Amino acid sequence: RLSLVGSEMCIRDSLYCARKGRARKAQRIAAAHGRGTPPDRQNGSAAGMPGGRAEGKGVKAMVTIRQAVTRRDLVRFMEFPNRLYRGNPYYVPDMLDSQVKDMLRDRNPAFEYCDAKCFLALRDGKIVGRIACILNRRANEKFGKEYLNISHIDFIDDDEVVDALFDAAEAWARELGCVAVHGPLGFSDMDREGMLIQGFDKPSLFYTYYNHPYYVAQM
Repeated sequence: RLSLVGSEMCIRDSLYCARKGRARKAQRIAAAHGRGTPPDRQNGSAAGMPGGRAEGKGVKAMVTIRQAVTRRDLVRFMEFPNRLYRGNPYYVPDMLDSQVKDMLRDRNPAFEYCDAKCFLALRDGKIVGRIACILNRRANEKFGKEYLNISHIDFIDDDEVVDALFDAAEAWARELGCVAVHGPLGFSDMDREGMLIQGFDKPSLFYTYYNHPYYVAQM
């Protein structure tokens, strides 16, 4: 299912995909579980966005997913939004060094009770999307849940890219025995969280993520 909790958080059941780009797959899964047909979604757009939709321009190269493991990979992972939102006066970049250190086990004490993976989506060798996955064992024990947090979610407006990113997140969630992925959430409430669903013409805030309007349809 896809449901809103709090103000701007979404819970995504790893066995029930509600995004329009995966409607056929979701309908098959829903029928198998007696859940009915997922809701339809409105199409989003990203006029003037670097790396946006390129419909009608021939066959696109395949999207590949690669885990960001090295520090160099993590720098590229954290720098991607700066290119995605280039020219957008409302996007405020985060501190690169601090973001990279958050994903280093020897620099972030949250790894004492968390595990995390960062995935990059690439097409023709260029980054076209990213997603971070965080297993917070302490939070799951406290709230009696088996959830995997998703964070740092950014992508061009492309169904294949989004599908590949969430497939990677959901695959790791199943491997860990989780029943759902939810977010955007970080290691704790001290991290940025939430998805913007309105107010795209306002400067982004320090404690919430900024995103393009098409995220509402893709998520």
